Amino acid sequence: MDCYERGSEIAQMLLNIKTNDTAIYRITDKIGEQSLAISESENFRDPVQLEEGEILYIEADGSMLQTREAGWKEAKLGRIFKSSAISNESENRNSINCSEYVATLGNHKEFAIKMSAIIGDAYEKWKDRLVFINDGASGSGIG
Repeated sequence: MDCYERGSEIAQMLLNIKTNDTAIYRITDKIGEQSLAISESENFRDPVQLEEGEILYIEADGSMLQTREAGWKEAKLGRIFKSSAISNESENRNSINCSEYVATLGNHKEFAIKMSAIIGDAYEKWKDRLVFINDGASGSGIG
């Protein structure tokens, strides 16, 4: 919700716990590492199911990012949603009210593995009802 320094103030105010920004950083960093390990090791998703006439949209794109430690790294982002998640807001505007995202800071193979974990066997099961949206670059990780 806020910076680490403010986190110690919030802990004091809400929990009556005295701490500092370094401790808040260490705690949130550790929880983040543990959460990532759990999400990568456990398959907590149900397989994608499509209703009659429903379409599954799979979007992906990537970019190169300059990082301080490792120089240029490849970032990829994917979005997966069903046609039933598209709502008409007005004559010229739609919105998507439910989707899943996949993000990596690594190569396209790592991205493809994460996307496949969500898509599951939908590729074979409903290949005629899948729409892939990407720029067509090699190594997009989908399609």
